[in-house]
Amino acid sequence: MSCQAFNNIPKNKLDIAYEDLEVKFKDPNLLRLAKDAILRFYNANIPVKYWTLDMEKFEGDPRLLEWYKKITEDLPGLYKKGISVCLAGLYGRGKTLTTTNILKQALVKGYSAQYVTLEDIITSTKSYDHYQARQELLQTHFLVIDELDPRYMATEAASDFQGRMLESVLRYRTQNKLPIFLCTNAVDIEQAFTGAIKEAISSLMNYVEIFPVLGKDYRKQEKI
Repeated sequence: MSCQAFNNIPKNKLDIAYEDLEVKFKDPNLLRLAKDAILRFYNANIPVKYWTLDMEKFEGDPRLLEWYKKITEDLPGLYKKGISVCLAGLYGRGKTLTTTNILKQALVKGYSAQYVTLEDIITSTKSYDHYQARQELLQTHFLVIDELDPRYMATEAASDFQGRMLESVLRYRTQNKLPIFLCTNAVDIEQAFTGAIKEAISSLMNYVEIFPVLGKDYRKQEKI
């Protein structure tokens, strides 16, 4: 079960998804497998929108699609290597879609996974189960930290506080070769920090591959 501090999905959305699956799948075994997968997505805090969205119809940056296919073709090898990647690009380029699909692939194959935003991490520090939340960030097999953007660091105090939290998670996961995927709309996320914490983040980012995501705004292509 996902840590309560990061469980942002309304429970009734899970019930609705189950109802949709019961209409779609008549075979009891297939229905059971589909429900199990959706429950894993729910517990991993993957936003509802991405439960049924896959990369097959992705029309964004073709380099990103090629990278996704390469990444997911050998998840055991990916976990063993402990890859650290930051997808950097403007809004709507497919960063969240790609990383949540990596998590979904990992979950279906039996790995643990967690999707959080920077705001989720900040909020968790004020939660009664802060320790459990931190353990989730450190111990889960595959972690995505989305919306890693300077807008959350408007003041020097905020920059320092959030930078220290990020530095701690990055350091632990890179040192222990645990996969982490960062998503940012910033050209250079390091510039959001100042002082000693900026130096620490900059040093750790040497272990993180920066993948520039190009293309058009994918959200404008979606049909409502």
